[in-house]
Amino acid sequence: MDYFVTGGTGFIGRYLIGKLLERDGQIHVLVREGSRGKLEEMRAGFGDEGDKIVPVIGDLSQPMLGVSEPEIEALKGKIGHFFHLAAIYDMEADAEEMRVANVEGTIHAVDLGTGVTFADLPADFLEALCDDIVAKRATAPIAGSPDIDICPTDLEGLSWKLPGSEATAPITVTGPLAACTAYLAGRGDSHLGASRDDHTTTIPSLAAWL
Repeated sequence: MDYFVTGGTGFIGRYLIGKLLERDGQIHVLVREGSRGKLEEMRAGFGDEGDKIVPVIGDLSQPMLGVSEPEIEALKGKIGHFFHLAAIYDMEADAEEMRVANVEGTIHAVDLGTGVTFADLPADFLEALCDDIVAKRATAPIAGSPDIDICPTDLEGLSWKLPGSEATAPITVTGPLAACTAYLAGRGDSHLGASRDDHTTTIPSLAAWL
């Protein structure tokens, strides 16, 4: 089986990869496009063994670590061990930057590592999950957004409201229940539509939620 590693070029990651190279299997390493040169330099330092290191372009801040759908499909069934080491350790770093990398990055890593999407889950579980997420999000109004009405198109009469901080007309977000759940959980807004006063509008982004 192969390995998947985030933070492979970091202080800990490079030593882990050195140990993994002593085993069989390829090592798929998440790397931002702009940092690929750093990974290539590390690969070269391992000599011929470095050929077992496979770059996977992605981004910690993005759902599923920003790994493309074709890449995810290609990796299915190959990964036996998933190591998530990518993080910001600098205590002087910006708080929001650390939250995105260390909290949302970990959530996205878990999503990718499990390979389970909301479309794989039963409707009654998704409904209960939405109830739970909305109840918790409702304690803190969404900054810079009006109220958001979440209305799944495949379950008649079911909806949720997220309080916003702007006293303007609410935004109505519609789509399949699985897509609505993914949105509420901060996993993106694909397959959704949004409107306000009968005019199309931008869907406000939500931070990732465990």
